[in-house]
Amino acid sequence: MIFTQAQITEMLGILKRHELVFIGTQLGTGFLTAADKALLKAHGIDVNKFKNKQGIIEHAFLFGILAEAIGDKRAKKMNYAQFQTFLASGNFIPLTDEEEFALKQMKQRSFNDITNLGARMRNAVSNAVVRSNQQQAVVVAEMIREKTIDALQMRKSATQLAATLADTSKDWEVDWLRIAYYLTHEAYNSGRAQGILRNHGAKAEVYFDVYPEACYECKKLYLTDPDNPDSEPIVFKLIDIIKNGNNIGRKRDQWKPTISPVHPYCRCTINYKNPNMEWDANLHAFVKPKKVKITNPKFKNIDLDSIITVTKS
Repeated sequence: MIFTQAQITEMLGILKRHELVFIGTQLGTGFLTAADKALLKAHGIDVNKFKNKQGIIEHAFLFGILAEAIGDKRAKKMNYAQFQTFLASGNFIPLTDEEEFALKQMKQRSFNDITNLGARMRNAVSNAVVRSNQQQAVVVAEMIREKTIDALQMRKSATQLAATLADTSKDWEVDWLRIAYYLTHEAYNSGRAQGILRNHGAKAEVYFDVYPEACYECKKLYLTDPDNPDSEPIVFKLIDIIKNGNNIGRKRDQWKPTISPVHPYCRCTINYKNPNMEWDANLHAFVKPKKVKITNPKFKNIDLDSIITVTKS
């Protein structure tokens, strides 16, 4: 057999240690158990260096808050290094209790996804090695019967294992990317939503930017005309979007508008809508001032906008 049980256990242990290091650096030591910390320490890894680490998920959340506050145009001009410098400056307003709770929930979701995928990876490696060991045993038995040891055959078996692991790792790469895309955009949107909640309250009006390449399901959820990507977005109350939770576990025909991505590769972005502005079809934005609605019958035939002037002294 090409691998002993001890060697298999060590390979799985390496995968587990990488998973724990990733969790420590991206989510913090609070997500590591005492046993996790002891395992890392036994392999010479200083857990203390993970303390106060923010990681990509927290950065996406904080950038969402910042982008909503300063506007998307200004936020798009800021690169990651500039954002990190801004965070280090101490000028970032401390998170409210609600924002801290939302960030904690985001990290918990990330932890669950990371550990679930890590378990699947270790299980796949274990199965691949066991299958290769069984195949190798057949090869060795055949060689003994023929009293011929062909080194090429041995190398072929190792190559087969490498190919199996390579195919499996492609699946992992797809899974990692899907999880990364989903979690980072969820964190970014959650940060934007928390900024809107802080500044405008739970009853604030919101809408979603929907990109032309978006799927039809997203267009149905967020646009007044799903067949026209330039059509006016549907306006929601923030509290209603929050109540919808996320679409994990829901069938496609049950999907709802959510702060979380509608699906793993969704990039629709939540925005605050000024209640005093209407949709401008030419500019594709809510930038047209609402006309004054006349309720007094004495003025029903008068254009009040035309008589409102600013007199310079």
